[in-house]
Amino acid sequence: MKNAFGVDVQDRASFLAVKVDRAENMDQAIAEIDENFHNSEAETETTEESDSLASVVTGIGDVKTIMYSLCVVVLLTVLLIAANSMAMMVRDRVTEVAVMRALGFRRAHVVGLLLAEAALIGLSGGIVGAGAALWCFHGGITLGALTGGLGYMAVAPDTAAWAVLVALAVSIVSAMLPVIQAANIPPAIAFRKVV
Repeated sequence: MKNAFGVDVQDRASFLAVKVDRAENMDQAIAEIDENFHNSEAETETTEESDSLASVVTGIGDVKTIMYSLCVVVLLTVLLIAANSMAMMVRDRVTEVAVMRALGFRRAHVVGLLLAEAALIGLSGGIVGAGAALWCFHGGITLGALTGGLGYMAVAPDTAAWAVLVALAVSIVSAMLPVIQAANIPPAIAFRKVV
C-alpha cells in the first residue's frame, strides 16, 4: 500500500485487498474472512471495494457539491478578473477606436476587432493553462492523504479541451460590455477624453 498509494502504514495493515475469482463467490469469501478473524486481536470487517470507497467518500462529505461550488466560485472570480483586464485593455484603446471611427470604420467592425483581440488573449491563456494541467495530471495524482490511499484524480484531454473553450467564452463575455461602450463613444468626445 505504501508503494502503490504513498500511504505511510507504519508496519501495520489498515486494509487488505482480496481478489475473488468470480462475483458469485464474493459473499462466501467475505463470510469466510470475517469468520476466520472473529474474536481475534485483529477482527475484520470485510466489504466490497465499491462499498468501501463509498464509505470513505461519505466520510469526507458531499464531495461533488463541494467541488461544483468551488468551480462556480473560481469561475466567477476569473470572470471578474477577466472583465477588469478587458476593461483596461479597451480603455487603453479608446483613442485608437476614435481614430478608426473617424476614418469611417463601422461600430460592428470595431467591436469585432476588439472582441477578436479578447478572444485571442483568452484562447492563448486557456491553451497554456489547460496544456499545463494536462501535462502535470494526465497520468493522475493520488488522493492518498485525503482518502487514505483510495482514489486518484486525473485531467483527461476532453476536460482540457472544455477548459480551453470555457476560457475563450469567459474572455469574450467579459469583454462585451467595455467593447460596446467604447464603440458607442463618438470620435470627437473620445479624442478629448483623458485616458
